[in-house]
Amino acid sequence: MSLMRLARSLFGQGGQRQRKSSRFRPEIEALEGRWVPAIISEFPLPPLSFGGSFGATAITAGPDGNVWFTDPVAHTVGRITPSGQVTEFNSPIGGAGAITAGPDGNLWFSTGDLETFPAIGRITPTGQLATFTLPDQFGSIGALTAGPDGNVWFTETLYPTGEKVGRITPTGQITEFTITVPPGVSGSAGSITTGPDGNLYFAHDGILAMITPAGALRDHVAENVPLAISTGPDGNIWASGPRFDSQTGAVIGDVIERISLSGSVTTFSVGTTSSSPSSISAGPDGNLWFTEPDANKIGRITPTGQITLFTVPTSGSQPTGIVTGPNGNIWFTEAASRHIGEYFLVGTPPAPATATATALAIDVSAPAVGQGAHLTATVTSTAGTPGGTVTFFDGNTALGTASLNAGGQAVLATAFRTSGSHTLTAVFNGAADFAPSRSAALQETVSQAVTTTTLTASANPAPVGSTLVLTVTVTPAFTGAGAPTGAVILRDGNNTIGYATLDPNGQAVFTFIPGQVIGKGRNRFTVLPRGIHHLTVSYTGDGNFAASVSAPLDLTVA
Repeated sequence: MSLMRLARSLFGQGGQRQRKSSRFRPEIEALEGRWVPAIISEFPLPPLSFGGSFGATAITAGPDGNVWFTDPVAHTVGRITPSGQVTEFNSPIGGAGAITAGPDGNLWFSTGDLETFPAIGRITPTGQLATFTLPDQFGSIGALTAGPDGNVWFTETLYPTGEKVGRITPTGQITEFTITVPPGVSGSAGSITTGPDGNLYFAHDGILAMITPAGALRDHVAENVPLAISTGPDGNIWASGPRFDSQTGAVIGDVIERISLSGSVTTFSVGTTSSSPSSISAGPDGNLWFTEPDANKIGRITPTGQITLFTVPTSGSQPTGIVTGPNGNIWFTEAASRHIGEYFLVGTPPAPATATATALAIDVSAPAVGQGAHLTATVTSTAGTPGGTVTFFDGNTALGTASLNAGGQAVLATAFRTSGSHTLTAVFNGAADFAPSRSAALQETVSQAVTTTTLTASANPAPVGSTLVLTVTVTPAFTGAGAPTGAVILRDGNNTIGYATLDPNGQAVFTFIPGQVIGKGRNRFTVLPRGIHHLTVSYTGDGNFAASVSAPLDLTVA
């Protein structure tokens, strides 16, 4: 399975940094026999904290003059300016998938994971987030688009078999319409687009269907249609994808289809096989642009069917989503590479960024839970001292972001909240003329924090017949990880007389009435009878805080 297909099955999942791209004159396959010069630039995204090359998938032109994208494995939604400055925002629920610019001036995206209900997220151009949960838990949003009615429309596939098309208002009100799934298939809802007639067109199970803004559904507008569709500049619906053998189901070629609103289909062969055409979008030049992830190419098709393919500079990058940017160029994501690509129809690409190296150090050896520590990242480059920001990670969890000083160092004060092995990394997010980089992993073993247990009495001597309160407090050596949890055991000499669980403040309370007689016959006993009692408390410890025993408290009951 290609990475693009995997990302599609799973998802449909900041600080600013200036990017300088690599410049590349790609291999050109002019299938109509014409050579067309082109330049593709690639802007790097911040490295993943755990390494790897999983990249962005969906992309859209924003209302703010920037391009927006989703980065599912990083669990972020990002934007990139025409000059390459990237800002990323954490997705509130799992990985982000499909994305579109809404009619309300915000960006809308799908989000969720296997443990939560699927949701649609809304993010303003300044990064303010909101989410709206869909009613079906085992669902996956296929695509989103801005509707002609001021709402955002979407398609959804339900497990184990089911499909819906829906709309969400700018305030988050959701309405869904059930799609009839053909017999013998589990259901697969694909792209959705606003047609030139003011209706919504969407693909499902090889079928092109239409729904009016009021919810009137017309299925089977056309048959044998790929899942990726877009409205063309010529008033037709265009689709890209593989063509399957009707008998064996095997892929027999990659095609682009032009579909009239009456359902007439014209098929154009791309000239490749099993390249998984993924997305298609109208360009500013009157043509359609599409991606072929498994061929590592983007392509252009004219309204009359002339096709040109361009190879993406990073090998095996799997270009996936594609869109016309506000600057008039073609922008695309790379699902297997930490890059956003730009095909230049206008303007001049920026110069390549200079490589950097990031090193990470910690000022405490073998720290304990809650103990303060300082993480220091040092970023170097042959072109000078970089500026910008560094994000520090513990595994996949971001600990915080700090700015580089004049010496190229960023320092983050932190404290570990759990014991055990911790894998620390630092990611330089990039800046003007300097490429992002990630440090080598730094392994740290964090020990349990030492604790002190104390026992106090509300009265000593304690009068017989009066309420006595014994308070236990467990205090850690370091306060950076909160209060200890677990149990405490109260003993009178060698006899256990009480057991309690610590509250959120690390305390437990025992209440007695000294001299009180409880029970009858052989089961009769006296609570804390007159005399001197040697009381101690044992804290049993938990995974992060070590066990401890209090000093003896000699309690006199009179």
